[in-house]
Amino acid sequence: MIKLIHILFLLAVPHFVNASSLPTYPFIHANGVSTLSIAPDIAELDFDIRSLAATPQESKQQLEEASQEIVAFLASNHIDRSAIDAYDTKKIVSEDETSANEKTPVRYRLLRSFHFFVKDLNQWVTITDFLLNKSYIGNLSATFGRSDLDNIHRQLVLGAINNAKDNAKTMANGLTVKLGSATAISESPLAKLGGVIGLASSAMTYVSNADQENTERGERTDLAIPGALRYKKTVDVIFKIKQ
Repeated sequence: MIKLIHILFLLAVPHFVNASSLPTYPFIHANGVSTLSIAPDIAELDFDIRSLAATPQESKQQLEEASQEIVAFLASNHIDRSAIDAYDTKKIVSEDETSANEKTPVRYRLLRSFHFFVKDLNQWVTITDFLLNKSYIGNLSATFGRSDLDNIHRQLVLGAINNAKDNAKTMANGLTVKLGSATAISESPLAKLGGVIGLASSAMTYVSNADQENTERGERTDLAIPGALRYKKTVDVIFKIKQ
């Protein structure tokens, strides 16, 4: 359900504002905001496969065996190999190390990064449980989103426009004037007017559940599916005042 949030108005401006930056007719400027909270339906996973051995060949073999295990598991969960991005990121020759169970020093480290989409979140627990139980996997992180962003964008724009119109009507009623037709609208602050009154940039954004950060991705390291993603859109509208 779209939440419409009351925001900002402009009926008159100080005498020192450059008149060429503003409309020449009496006007009301309103900002409209809408938000939409909706559960995610897709996700992305990123992680590294790590290997460590006494020789480069052994380390490479470990990496390949782990990669094959991962790809086979994902295939069994209907994630095609063509949908998986994998690339070697680091080759490190470290100081000799000896683990608690092995007396042979090891020093050749290899890392391979994986990235893929999960388009059916019913698979989420099965996939993440498997990955979390593999000792050779590190840097596991998740990003959640929606597959229907175009539709979400349309809903938010319409909601923000209606909110702007309601705000403008409220201002007009409070000043006992009649609201006229819209003469300008923008999903970003109107260029000249925004420069005059100091409006910040706006766009459709994903808003974190904690409302502390706007981001397109919403990265999480606990791998839990969020209850809802909250998207936000603002618009700027200029309405004439009827004479």
